[in-house]
Amino acid sequence: MAMVGVALLFMGTAAAQSDGDPICGEGQASVISNTVNTIIQLATYGGLIGTAVTFFGTSAVESAPVDDERRESLKSIRKKSYSASTKLVFGGPILYIIITQSGLPWGDCITLVPF
Repeated sequence: MAMVGVALLFMGTAAAQSDGDPICGEGQASVISNTVNTIIQLATYGGLIGTAVTFFGTSAVESAPVDDERRESLKSIRKKSYSASTKLVFGGPILYIIITQSGLPWGDCITLVPF
């Protein structure tokens, strides 16, 4: 939450000091696009790391003798984690295609595909 606050602070400062386009402009406005690109990369990689941790954690717990209710709960957690990571990985490219096809001006400087 604090990272989002810091990002908004940088974005607000850069938007106030920029001339022309507040997102893709030159100088201080490039801070906004760099901040957004960094946040997207951190969120995607953090989500993928979380999925890996969830996979290995649930696998380790399932290898221990647990009851059926706990095993089903672990499968549900793993399924939600896989669903979230799939949305995270494929959502960026799909949104990027939609943004560039719709002709929005910031489609050229903000990259929603972190890899």
